[in-house]
Amino acid sequence: MMLSATLIAAAALTGCTVTDGDTIRCGKERVRLIGIDAPDDPGNSRCRPFPKPGAVCNRRRAAESKQALQRAMTGPIRIERLGTDNYGRTLAMVYVHGRSLSCRQIETGQAAYVARWDRGRHVARECPRAVEGRKIPSRTYSDRPAEDLPAFSGTIAGDLVARLGPNRTIKQGAIQLAGGLVRCRGRQTMADVDPI
Repeated sequence: MMLSATLIAAAALTGCTVTDGDTIRCGKERVRLIGIDAPDDPGNSRCRPFPKPGAVCNRRRAAESKQALQRAMTGPIRIERLGTDNYGRTLAMVYVHGRSLSCRQIETGQAAYVARWDRGRHVARECPRAVEGRKIPSRTYSDRPAEDLPAFSGTIAGDLVARLGPNRTIKQGAIQLAGGLVRCRGRQTMADVDPI
């Protein structure tokens, strides 16, 4: 009886594709693997205009993580739905051949474990040894190797131009932008930026 349920689920999910290292799409349903965070492409909204705390913005690592998840998505797929997130994605434990894809991504170094995203500690129970060594610190910042700097610099330049406005000098815009960068990293607020 269990085998037939798995085959039915696999037949219903044959159209699943990989969006990135921690998200898949099955038809119209976007499914976010619970408890993990994979590297993001610098063009991703988590990396623009400034990297969000915890985001790893690295084009090469994001592609490698996505490819690893694509390679793992061979065989019967089972989704254990646990809720939805603020973006309307299904939060779930996803299994291929009975193995958790969240655990597989952590074990192969393609994603980090994030305890606050592990509702019900499902991932921690499935692969406790892998989780222990792959936790993501509460505050980490993106690494931007040379190949990602042009894209990152372009977003900074665009933001500077937007902040200039009709009655601002380049110096005023740059100071406001610098304050935004520092605020984004949680070190101070805009009120802490010295006026010109």
